[in-house]
Amino acid sequence: MSTTSRYSILCDRCKALELDDVAIGGFASTGEDGQEFLKLDEDDRWKDIDIDYYLQDIYPALRNIRKSASKGCEFCALLRDSILSPEFKETLAANDIAPSAPFSFEIKLNYRWKSDSLADNYERNRGLGSLEATLFMKTEDGFDILYTFKFAIESTPLLGGDGRNSDSSLATQRLCEKWLRLRVNKIGHILTEERVAWLKGELDRFAEKQNPPQQPSFIPTRLIQVDCDVPRLVLKDDVLKSRTEPIRYAALSYCWGNREEALSQYKTTKSTLKARLSGFEARKMSKILCDAIYTARALSMSYIWVDALCIIQDDIQDWEKESIQMGRIYENAHVTFFTLASNSCTQGFLERQPALLRIPFRSKINPQIEGAWGVRLQGIDSRLSVLNDDLYINKDLATSNWGKRGWTYQEQALSKACIWFGTSRIHFLCPEWSYTEGDAVRSRALPHFQLDHLNVPDKHADSLCWNWYAVVVEQFTERLFTNWTDLFPALSGLAQNFHKTLGGEYLAGIWSIDLHKSLWFSCVKHPTPSFSALLEQLTHPEVYIAPTWSWASRRGVTYHSRSPIYRPDLYMHYFYKNIRKAYHKYESGMVTAGIDPYGRLKSGSLKITGRTLDLQISPEKVRKPEIDDGEFVVDSEDRAIVRFECDWAGSITDVGNHVVLLLLGHTTDDMLLSITEAEEPDDDAIPKDRLAYGLLIYRAPESENFYRIGLFWSNFNDGYGTALFRGREEREIVLI
Repeated sequence: MSTTSRYSILCDRCKALELDDVAIGGFASTGEDGQEFLKLDEDDRWKDIDIDYYLQDIYPALRNIRKSASKGCEFCALLRDSILSPEFKETLAANDIAPSAPFSFEIKLNYRWKSDSLADNYERNRGLGSLEATLFMKTEDGFDILYTFKFAIESTPLLGGDGRNSDSSLATQRLCEKWLRLRVNKIGHILTEERVAWLKGELDRFAEKQNPPQQPSFIPTRLIQVDCDVPRLVLKDDVLKSRTEPIRYAALSYCWGNREEALSQYKTTKSTLKARLSGFEARKMSKILCDAIYTARALSMSYIWVDALCIIQDDIQDWEKESIQMGRIYENAHVTFFTLASNSCTQGFLERQPALLRIPFRSKINPQIEGAWGVRLQGIDSRLSVLNDDLYINKDLATSNWGKRGWTYQEQALSKACIWFGTSRIHFLCPEWSYTEGDAVRSRALPHFQLDHLNVPDKHADSLCWNWYAVVVEQFTERLFTNWTDLFPALSGLAQNFHKTLGGEYLAGIWSIDLHKSLWFSCVKHPTPSFSALLEQLTHPEVYIAPTWSWASRRGVTYHSRSPIYRPDLYMHYFYKNIRKAYHKYESGMVTAGIDPYGRLKSGSLKITGRTLDLQISPEKVRKPEIDDGEFVVDSEDRAIVRFECDWAGSITDVGNHVVLLLLGHTTDDMLLSITEAEEPDDDAIPKDRLAYGLLIYRAPESENFYRIGLFWSNFNDGYGTALFRGREEREIVLI
């Protein structure tokens, strides 16, 4: 849409988006301020407003939508881009649907009236809240799958040819805004005096609650000084000598962008270090750096930490030394700026763009009221009713590249006071509350894991282990890296914090304290396409990240079961106690690639002394469950001997005529009975009446060592369980 266009161009079908306030049963009401507004019933309740709209098409060709979009319909163009977006492809993949597979669908539209509710059932005074496009997909099995594209609705004054709002357009739009009770989204430069005052107030409020020491316990090796005419790099020792007041610094969390953008970024190298200490060249500074410095100055910060400049980028020793303390840098920052609105270092985050679509409105109840509302995609979900309608914070996170990158996970998790610069709003977050620009009240809704969320007595080991695997690992393994060897360094700071309480060994992302549980992760969300592809990936990885028994060797693992009744969920909750190890001992052989014990690995092995079973299998004895993943092998009476979940999208028979099972542990068949502590001590004896679980392992080519290739479990109620392993000799298995 051109900034000089009055309204978006709509095809005949999409003109149904133009709201008729009489047809929907509306009437005028007067507020306490004496201004009229639209109500749909006396109680002003939540309501869905059906739109006379129906569309059929085929994915991914979208012939009907593309045809209309090519003729100029801007809503059809928005639908096309939304359906073909990476976010929708990820949603399809999450439901085990190939993103490139064709399917027929139909779309219906509806508006949501008064759709905004906050935590604790607090209702905001909002009218027309959102537009929903529900895509109905029919599967081959005859099931309907619903995908809902949610579009936020906001007030959008008409822009003139100079890109500014005219006084007349603002006055006209305010009447429309009041009548429909629209959200206000101010576009253009977002760091106004009003917003700066609000952010300073939140920072002061948080600082008072924290009661910090006069001098921070940690200061980074280098900082950027911004309370001077020309920003420059300064050394820690010089900062300490020149300052008597407490030293506070901001930190920046952002996306570097693609390789070309990252290479062109304004940075510090061995050859430029001296120049950076003298002062920055304004004409060479990246856009995101300019915005970060501007923000730090606006918030009266003297220093800011930015990795590209505060780490010498071509000095591997300096990089390793600084990456070890990356967690402490964000933990001790007075505030961290998170640039959700920027996709790379070449993009700023302080200019808010207008909505892509502008739907016209003229009231039939009061024809003097006219204007428009803007429409922008807020999120996609596979449920009929999607997302928390009021939470712009969720939308900004879900649609950002920042929220998908690996390094940013730890940066958010360890930061205390955070400012998110989203595409739609500014958000202030701290461990106790979040506060979105324009909201009436603070909220306890915190959409991202933070270490200080762990409000468990003494942060005991069971709770920390549960949070590490069921929260941190599950979220972190969905993140992306430009260099996958950064995976462990990008989690090093969090690992150091967890290790303070957990103790023991840190083994490629796994804690030795509950090794019998933590080795049992599932690849069901992102299985390798075939067994041959998995074997090639394990034998000849492009770069070495982690041993095959670590979750870090795969992407998108889960420690949860889709159906705990079918497959045990060892991390359903941290108070499950009756889960016992079944191996005698283990020995680890971890070789790091640098000085960080939590960082990159050269190799990793795990020698487990325990019980194994070589199980003969044949295709006629392998079954698939009706309602869940995996397979199982049956005996002559058709009872399940062992159940499997492979790390690839195929059958257990792909391995050959037998598989090797390594027993890790055992528990009760009914996991609910595991809530209370078992009376028996944890020893090496294998009871006969328990559920057995462990790993599928496969001998590495030309080696005596083994790869992990999947999971198994055997239920006592099926007549087997731990009885399969009783009486078997222990052997040493080396997993690599």
